[in-house]
Amino acid sequence: MKKMKSYYTCKYIFVFICICGTFVIRETKKAFISLSCGVIPALTSILQHTQDHLVIQNIVLLFHEVLSSKTGRVDVAITLVSHDTIRLLLEILGSYKGKDTVDDGHLLILYGVLAKIGHYGQNALQVIQHGGITTLLQLLDPSSWVAASKRGRRMLRIFKAVLQVLLHLSVSRAGRQALTEISAPSALLAWCYALPISDESWDHLVVQASTIIQRCLPPLALDVISLHHPVSFSLPGKEIIPKDFENPGGVGEFLDDESSSSSSGDGTSDQEDTEVQVPCEALENQLNVEDLKNYSKFFPELTSKEVERVTKYSSQTENAVEGNEMTDVIFSRERSPLVSVIVTNDGSQMNNFSEKAFAQESSDQGNILLKSAKQIKQGEDFLEKINFSEVYEDMTSRTLHQIPFVKIAYPEMKGDPCRAILEPLNVQKTGINRNKLLSHVENRLNCSGSDELLVVYDLDKLLCDENSQSETFQGLENKDEERVLQQYVGPHLKFESRFESGNLRKAIKVKDKEYDLILSSDMNTDYHHQWFYFEVSGMEAYLPYTFNIINCEKSSSIFTGGMCPLLFSVKESMLGRGKWVRTGSNIAYYKNHYIRQGTTSSVLRGKPYYTLSFTVSFVHAGDVCYLAYHYPYTYSLLQTHLYCLENSYDTTMVYFKKQNLCTSITGNPVPLLTITAQPPDALRPYVILTGRVHPGESNSSWSMKGTVDFLLGNKPSAERLREMMIFKIVPMLNPDGVINGSYRCSLSGEDLNRQWLSPNSKLHPSIFHTKALFYYLKSIEKTPLLYCDYHGHSRRKNVFLYGCSPSQSWWSCDREKPDSHCYESLPVLLHHMAPAFNLENCNFAVERNREGTGRVTVWRQFGVAMSYTMECTYGGCDQGIYAGYHLNVNHLEEMGIKFCQALGKLWTGISKASGWSSMNLIIDPFLLGNKRLYSQDEKSICDLRMSSTSSQSDEFVEDSADEGQT
Repeated sequence: MKKMKSYYTCKYIFVFICICGTFVIRETKKAFISLSCGVIPALTSILQHTQDHLVIQNIVLLFHEVLSSKTGRVDVAITLVSHDTIRLLLEILGSYKGKDTVDDGHLLILYGVLAKIGHYGQNALQVIQHGGITTLLQLLDPSSWVAASKRGRRMLRIFKAVLQVLLHLSVSRAGRQALTEISAPSALLAWCYALPISDESWDHLVVQASTIIQRCLPPLALDVISLHHPVSFSLPGKEIIPKDFENPGGVGEFLDDESSSSSSGDGTSDQEDTEVQVPCEALENQLNVEDLKNYSKFFPELTSKEVERVTKYSSQTENAVEGNEMTDVIFSRERSPLVSVIVTNDGSQMNNFSEKAFAQESSDQGNILLKSAKQIKQGEDFLEKINFSEVYEDMTSRTLHQIPFVKIAYPEMKGDPCRAILEPLNVQKTGINRNKLLSHVENRLNCSGSDELLVVYDLDKLLCDENSQSETFQGLENKDEERVLQQYVGPHLKFESRFESGNLRKAIKVKDKEYDLILSSDMNTDYHHQWFYFEVSGMEAYLPYTFNIINCEKSSSIFTGGMCPLLFSVKESMLGRGKWVRTGSNIAYYKNHYIRQGTTSSVLRGKPYYTLSFTVSFVHAGDVCYLAYHYPYTYSLLQTHLYCLENSYDTTMVYFKKQNLCTSITGNPVPLLTITAQPPDALRPYVILTGRVHPGESNSSWSMKGTVDFLLGNKPSAERLREMMIFKIVPMLNPDGVINGSYRCSLSGEDLNRQWLSPNSKLHPSIFHTKALFYYLKSIEKTPLLYCDYHGHSRRKNVFLYGCSPSQSWWSCDREKPDSHCYESLPVLLHHMAPAFNLENCNFAVERNREGTGRVTVWRQFGVAMSYTMECTYGGCDQGIYAGYHLNVNHLEEMGIKFCQALGKLWTGISKASGWSSMNLIIDPFLLGNKRLYSQDEKSICDLRMSSTSSQSDEFVEDSADEGQT
């Protein structure tokens, strides 16, 4: 009895020492590392002779704490190997098999120790030599655990820990060889199939197991000649090398344009920007006074010789500020066009009309309204008589492209893109992602060679064909309707992407009704694969065809959030029902086994690809259909729309000027639009809008179309807005990328929205000259009131704004500046006016890697406080009246309209004396200063919406009436 009592006393003393040691390690790890290395032999000896679980548990915990230290991890791991500790740990682990009484926390710690030890090559060999892989694989079998179904998530954590050990082992060549020798890939695949399907929390284990299997198999490269685009473009100026070629990952090009990685707070310490200076502007040194004078031609409204008449509004604001000159102009909400006044510096008003003058004024107004009505009628007649297809065909003949096109795409020729109905987001069935991933893995394991696969479309081969190379830019046409009448149904589908904005590089038939598709990269790069737009024909009716796009790059996608691809049927169009419709079932997005090989970027080399998979059943046999990532909006379509607007707007009420700001590096004109009220007034402030800097973001073009159409329309709210401001609009900053089917870059191979700091006039002409417009306005003391760049977002729902807050900047000097929060006013207004807009998604952080964007550059260098990026989702909404539905073209155009209407409500007055960048805002009190706006509490947002409906002013109601006319 005394011996047993003495044993238990020593045991508890030892356990107490282990617990104290663990605490000391946590508090002073550096000091304890040398001690722990000396104690390890003794602890290992105890492990070898004891069967007491409490002692074992505390020794393992001590090992885990030591290995968690970055300082001594390697030394301790080597010491553990030299004393045969790994073998003992594996024996302990094997002895736990089938024992349901073992503490799960202890098991997780034990696995953690093995994972940390196995991370080093020599240690991994020890695990392999002692049969550790076999032990680990046996422990993955759920049937070996008693009452495993009752463990639930604890079993999930244990399996995850086991896979972590195997992942570390598979990094080494010896580990992969050992896994292959015992047929671990096949065993892991069978284990994945045995996991519960009803619970998606197990899917992550399937991804880990797939990664282990991938490492054990030979590298799988894409079946293409080169990762670069099949067509190359020689850049102007051989001495200029695009920066993105060397470091494509330096600016986060695989993130959406304004995706904020640190959305909460500034998240930046002063240490991060010590001795850091914001880059100086190179363009300012390139443009001297004489150069800036050349840009006066883009501001013809400032030199208009027409007699300018300033109208007084019946509801005067009390916030008028005196100016240095004789008169100031005061704008308010309600217009009374028949009374003109002069406001003197002492605040008195001098009526400058007599009864005779009043009668003349009334007569002039009547003539103007009559002429305006005639103009509107003439515009409507023009749009009714015009043949849209012929105009579009003419515009395509003027468009310069690098890819030899063979046809004009049918959908854009029709001009009416979508159905006026709400289409629900896809509700993904449980297990679809997992099943498709496992099917991909199984195909790899059972693959007998690639000879069985049939390549049905190969852009590289077609471009090498002499007939394709001889295609000219002239004479493109569309014969899809003739092909539909032939009703061709072949042994496999036919594909085509050689048309404007098309993107499909290769199509491979892998099964009877299944095709693997490979997208082209952006031109002059070997990355950015996301935008797709291609034709498919020769199908049978009502049979499921599966398409797998196998070289996507982003680790997540909005397709997993319910977005569906788009389908356009030529046959349906011939029957009078031709629109883009959402399509696809069994939609999945997962990491596949393909890896990058042969890339010029060390950052991307060896990175994985992802697969977008969806199934489509076509309604008509022998149809010609188009599949697209989003509603296409081509450069030729833009030119067609502008042509229609130029010939249909009301010239008596609207000042509209279309100019060519510059030409792209391939020679395509970059349009610049000027819109204001007739007659032009030099006292009006400027608003500058840009769009489509990223070619794949076609949703931004549809929103921009809504904005332009509204500004040129005849609604009262549009008329008021034109009288308030002058709009300068560059609707498409990257026409070359749009034309040639790129997703993010221009033909220089660079992201143009990272070039605003120092744009090159040869490589980035649209950015260079757009920025020069800002410099010109600054030189004449007319800095724009607001700037907004229209974008699309591929991973978030809703529509939202990114702005610039000094208090949320990465730079400490910015955070020391006063923050007026005026940039929050427009998002708050949009939150109440636009159903698709969501204030919670907005972000005002200024991040260091966003300094080259238009939003941040305009804010920092030109002092435009309200400098925004507007992000429109590709998918749908998760809030508001559109919750659970896709946003179609009508909704995107509505967003562009709402943006303009919000500007009209934002504006009340401006004073020359205070500078053109300052303004006075009068907004209903419930919209400003309400902390609930920025709360994540759903109830607060709900209260806010209720407040907005009960507090709307008459002007809100008036705009709602305008919207009903749309």
